[in-house]
Amino acid sequence: MNQPSEETKKKILTFFLKTSVPRILAAKRLADKENDSKEGSHGNHSSND
Repeated sequence: MNQPSEETKKKILTFFLKTSVPRILAAKRLADKENDSKEGSHGNHSSND
């Protein structure tokens, strides 16, 4: 199979950066938010100031 040209590689990378990365980050934030809400007030919050 032929390798894509540098220009095509850049276009593919740009496409994934614009589409996939934001969705992946949003899903991770949502999962983190759900984990934080499940922990409630018993999370990693220290009251030792």
